[in-house]
Amino acid sequence: MDKEKKIVADTPEVYYIEDEVVFARIDHRLNADMFYNLLALYLPSNNNTVISFILLESGRMELVIDNEEVSCDAQTNNVVSVGMSKNVSGLACSRNMSGYMLSIGKVFMDKVMKGRKILSISQILSMRKQGGSGRLEGDNKELIKGCLMNVERYLSDEKHLFSSDLARMAVMIFLYENINIALSHGRMVPERMVPDRKEEMVARFMDRLLADIENHRDVAYYADCLCVTPHYLSKVIKSVLGKSAGRIIEEMLIERAVIMLREPECTAQQVADRLHFSDQSSFGKFFKRHMGVSPMQFKRKL
Repeated sequence: MDKEKKIVADTPEVYYIEDEVVFARIDHRLNADMFYNLLALYLPSNNNTVISFILLESGRMELVIDNEEVSCDAQTNNVVSVGMSKNVSGLACSRNMSGYMLSIGKVFMDKVMKGRKILSISQILSMRKQGGSGRLEGDNKELIKGCLMNVERYLSDEKHLFSSDLARMAVMIFLYENINIALSHGRMVPERMVPDRKEEMVARFMDRLLADIENHRDVAYYADCLCVTPHYLSKVIKSVLGKSAGRIIEEMLIERAVIMLREPECTAQQVADRLHFSDQSSFGKFFKRHMGVSPMQFKRKL
């Protein structure tokens, strides 16, 4: 593991596997900016995060995920998951909040999880869409807490010759156990719910979208890249993800705009130019339709 760079001011100690996994003990200092900074710093950019898990040990947390308020506390909804396509625009914690945060990058999921056929593509995609709060109790809570502590144990052990490999295994066990709990409670799409051919097309679409969203936002472009018609691509995307291809593109575009606007020196005009809007006004209308505030109002809240 690369232990040289990377310091986020005023945060608990952070452990990581380069470009793959980030783990941190969290407390009341966690906020939306810190959350995104951690992901951007340790997983190159927020775009490469598949999902982040937070387990509360004490206190409360209030989040705004995709403009929806989410409340959780250690006694009731003690788990928060934030999927790749979700935007956290607000995060506040009580003074006594404490817990664990584990963020898993696309590199890890693609190389380790999908490569070993642990999950079908449809299940990976369903994890990418997850977001919100849930409840773990009894044995399930202790099991997941134990998995997280094992991740921390191996990531923090700099003397062990195989700490990185053991940490990856610990993350895999954590995911196995979460998947088992989710499947047992019907919270994850069953394996092979859709044909593999459609799953593969959606995965290729998502990969191309992540790479090209700043330059292309029309369905026809992505359909051409996949050698299918726009109508067929939209049909496949809708059948697997439950949303149209156009809607997925808009969500990704907003996510990219939010990341850019979080850069202190980046103006709304620069974001409009980088995302190839015709002018700042059209970008502003698009942003406000999705976020409820103008780009300037969004920046003032940061």
